[in-house]
Amino acid sequence: MNEEDAGNRLRALVKAVSDDLWMAAATFEVYAATAVDASLIEKVNEQEIYPAFNVVSEALEAATISALCRIWDKTGDAGRITEVEKLLRRRPDLAGDNGALRRWLGGVEMVEKSEELQALRAVRNMPLAHTHDPNRSDPRLRSGLRKAVNEDELLLLEATILVVQQLHSLIGSPDSLDYRAEREAWRARAESFWNAIGGALV
Repeated sequence: MNEEDAGNRLRALVKAVSDDLWMAAATFEVYAATAVDASLIEKVNEQEIYPAFNVVSEALEAATISALCRIWDKTGDAGRITEVEKLLRRRPDLAGDNGALRRWLGGVEMVEKSEELQALRAVRNMPLAHTHDPNRSDPRLRSGLRKAVNEDELLLLEATILVVQQLHSLIGSPDSLDYRAEREAWRARAESFWNAIGGALV
């Protein structure tokens, strides 16, 4: 693979990963209020519309988990960090700085080994992607993985943002990508949305 082809492949992979990260940031920020905003939850419970509210909340959480897990997917031929990592290991000349590349690879390895990613992968595999056969023992129980907790999505999102931002810097992406600003924008949009919902419930 010549330099131009390798560079084009790398940019396409990075765009695929970035698109999933934008989606994860948006869905997480809209979901977050449904999990922690006591005032909103109280209004929903008072109006007895919590069954539909819970469906919306769970769908947003599932979308967040799915997007984050796609970024860290183990499936071959997927647009994922692992494919970027393999390409950069084969073609370190595509990275601007060998020291920065080593640090980035170390960061990728840390996220790959994190409890948060392992726990959310288990959720993505079952029940999001597959329904567990009730006649068999749950494979997650045999693996010794801990169950996912509410903070896992946020911690994995923040770790992934750091890895992807460093990746863009590493390969000299021409676009200025500010995931922190985008998250803040989505947090404001979510706040406006849920305030409107809460106001309608008064």
